[in-house]
Amino acid sequence: MSNYHGRKSLDLGLLEIETKTNALNLKVLEAFNETFNSFYEKDLEKSKEIIEKDKFINQFAVEIENKSIDVIRRETPLASDMRKLTSYMFVAQELERIGIKEKRPIGIKLFKITSQDTSLENKQEYDPEAANESVEKDADNYLKE
Repeated sequence: MSNYHGRKSLDLGLLEIETKTNALNLKVLEAFNETFNSFYEKDLEKSKEIIEKDKFINQFAVEIENKSIDVIRRETPLASDMRKLTSYMFVAQELERIGIKEKRPIGIKLFKITSQDTSLENKQEYDPEAANESVEKDADNYLKE
């Protein structure tokens, strides 16, 4: 490391933010997979747990944003490092948005499916387009509340 001419604290801050962003990505991917598994299994309790885990994802995204702002404030990064930091902040925001969009509507739809009458006489032919429209409508209504 004797030939290193960079700023160690800036590089360590960037590495920490990158690591946290990668961890957030894995958490969102895990939650995404759990969401669809709970939907297909019609497991209402698991769906509620996933919605509760959303708080962790939100907190983690805010932590990444705060750390990025702190590094910008303390280290006055060059343009290339600044682009990295703002990219990490945008990625964190998008991952949080993905987590919100994917979990809550499916949880709502799962709740409606499991709470409705499930007798055979009320069964209808499955229409994927109608199901997708219904989920989107429920999601829009939920997000407006």
